[in-house]
Amino acid sequence: MTELSKELIVKFLIKRNILPIPSILEQIKQIKTVDELEEFVKKNRNVENGVDNSDLTIKEGRVEVISSYEEHVKKREISDFITHYNNRFKTLSTILRSRDLDNLTSIRRLADMKNEDVSIIGMIWEKGETKNGHIMLELEDRTGKIKVLISKNKSDLFEIGRNLVFDEVIAVSGRMNKDGDLLFANDLIYPDIPMGKILKKSQEEGSVVFTSDLHIGSKYFYAKEFESFINWINSNKKVKYLVIAGDVVEGVGIFPGQEKEVSCATLTEQFTLLKLYLEKISKKIKIIICPGNHDGVRLAEPQPPFNPKYIKEIKDMPNVILVSSPSIVNIDKTENFEGFNILLYHGFSLPYYGDKVPEIREQGGLEKTDLVMKYFLQRRHLAPSHGSTQFIPDIRKDFLLIEKVPDFFVTGHVHKIIIGEYRGVTLLNTSAWVKETEYQSRFGLKPDNCRAIIIDLKTRDLKILNFLKEENSNSTNQEEIKIE
Repeated sequence: MTELSKELIVKFLIKRNILPIPSILEQIKQIKTVDELEEFVKKNRNVENGVDNSDLTIKEGRVEVISSYEEHVKKREISDFITHYNNRFKTLSTILRSRDLDNLTSIRRLADMKNEDVSIIGMIWEKGETKNGHIMLELEDRTGKIKVLISKNKSDLFEIGRNLVFDEVIAVSGRMNKDGDLLFANDLIYPDIPMGKILKKSQEEGSVVFTSDLHIGSKYFYAKEFESFINWINSNKKVKYLVIAGDVVEGVGIFPGQEKEVSCATLTEQFTLLKLYLEKISKKIKIIICPGNHDGVRLAEPQPPFNPKYIKEIKDMPNVILVSSPSIVNIDKTENFEGFNILLYHGFSLPYYGDKVPEIREQGGLEKTDLVMKYFLQRRHLAPSHGSTQFIPDIRKDFLLIEKVPDFFVTGHVHKIIIGEYRGVTLLNTSAWVKETEYQSRFGLKPDNCRAIIIDLKTRDLKILNFLKEENSNSTNQEEIKIE
């Protein structure tokens, strides 16, 4: 007769569509055999996933998917990379051409414009430092390459220059030297988002809740706290939308030794457990989910929506919308109100820029994730430098471009709760629901756990909700509401 381990009990319950929440595990901890467990389940079917969905007829939330990547299956060739970067350059050049650029010309014509004031648009091919401490760039467009010198004596310009990365597209205004082979920079211009964006407010009552990085299936998942979150969200009548920015499950084979940290050993079990949690959320709440690097999708970006092999039942849930990372969704649109656009991106490239961009690194790196998000908006791209994230070139377009300016820019991945604003765009890096693991601690990641951000769409008031039942909190945000 097999004695039951906790892992075996969890697996048994998941197969029978019973959520193994702490209260249920407490009830059955004295059970010793599978037969006894079967008998308990038969007598206690009401322990399953009770949630009052008597409000099913209420249809308040409105979601429109503006942009979600669909995988383009084909054999990749070298020419695809060339087309990919040409498409990116063309899009960002079009944005930059709308700026006030005097004497804009192509790089090929610069040799004939000696000692003249000019402007060019180019992609950064090379970046270095001269023996005198000036920054030397090499920019290219479709017609050629040119060296650009940023003088250390122009402090503001030099500060901008030192934070530039390879492959980003910028405009430069300056003066050509007498030989026509060097441009002395007087101004550097990003594609950037425009100023003057109006802070939208809905005409209707309602709220949206943001969170991410659930890591369901991990032994370190905060199950009790997540139960409290679900109870709270079901009891709050104003909540119309829940947005989850990836890493909804713990995944399999993500890092060395992960098999010792999971309570569910397969993705099938983990996504079944996710389904059971989602079923506990009121059906009047629209749930929007993008994938992360733990979620059984390809690591290369853009990441398509979840693998159909694991999420068929979740996909069929009427209140769940599954999108890619990145994606843009619109919520709360009416005939007289254009709604709110949400740029949703799990954030796999965030650590690269937190470490590689001097200004961001010196201010705290990933502790200041909002600075990285601002950096992306200025570049109009989620990973401007080749090598900052794995990606698959697509000949249709560069899906990591930020073409449409969002109202909310939402990321996860780094397990921090950080709020910012840039030119009318609300920047949100959302929390996590998994304890700090040994793997995370080796990288100095101190998570802000069990938090959710709620925004009143009519007033745009923002609050951080804290569901953590432990005393030690790493969050540095001042305005938190403790939920017991």
